[in-house]
Amino acid sequence: MQNTTTHDLLPNVTVFTDQGGRAHQEDRYIVRKLHLPVKNGVGLFMAIMDGHFGSDVSVLLSEILADTFADTLVKRKGQVDAALDITFREMVLRCKGFDQGSTLSAVYIPVSESGFYTFAHVANIGDSPVFAIDAAGGLVYTSEHNVSQNQSDADSIARDNKRMIDDGDLYISDNAISMDVRFLQLTRSVGDNTFDKILIREPEYKQVPINKGSMLILASDGVFVDEDHAQLYRTLLDKSGQGQDASDIGKWILDQGADDNVTVIVWKP
Repeated sequence: MQNTTTHDLLPNVTVFTDQGGRAHQEDRYIVRKLHLPVKNGVGLFMAIMDGHFGSDVSVLLSEILADTFADTLVKRKGQVDAALDITFREMVLRCKGFDQGSTLSAVYIPVSESGFYTFAHVANIGDSPVFAIDAAGGLVYTSEHNVSQNQSDADSIARDNKRMIDDGDLYISDNAISMDVRFLQLTRSVGDNTFDKILIREPEYKQVPINKGSMLILASDGVFVDEDHAQLYRTLLDKSGQGQDASDIGKWILDQGADDNVTVIVWKP
């Protein structure tokens, strides 16, 4: 049974989420305006969580992430990147005991003192992509933390766990990490207690300069209907630039044969 939700949440944000060909919807998302009494406290917070082996972790993240970030931003006196870093590390700790797991990608766009947006602050663990056209008109996107797309992560895990690999307790193939009859494509995630000593738990961060010509999209990995991900990002951003919203883009993704959960958040100034 298909489960599609579309939202026009704010004048410059649209959201599409669909169960796709999966038996359950394990994606979750957040879109929230913040009005906090601190520098950089007025802005837009967005996030996508793509759960796996179940939705317990993605649901928990969707319930606590935004409030944790808001509280931390106030405590850090408006230091956005520090607040993101502390928040992500707190999420990793809060979900440490879960056998299920999730990606976590978040964006905070504060309103500048001039009343406009100048930077998008991006953080991610996993392979739910964030991609944008920046203020210079260039394509910017996050790293994918999975075995097939991130050789650096895979090599780091192999080096740190050489003894387990030599003993036959851990196996890293071209597309998955396997241990105790469990396998995982990701090299970084939240949760996944089975792989607790194996996975990289560090988030990655970007500051993306933005202006009136910028566009930004967050998505779950269900959007990957083209092996050339950079080209796919350009295609989806072009569609946004042509006036298509998250619903149009999400339905196009499904029409390309996507059989995974699909969630898309589109932001334009």
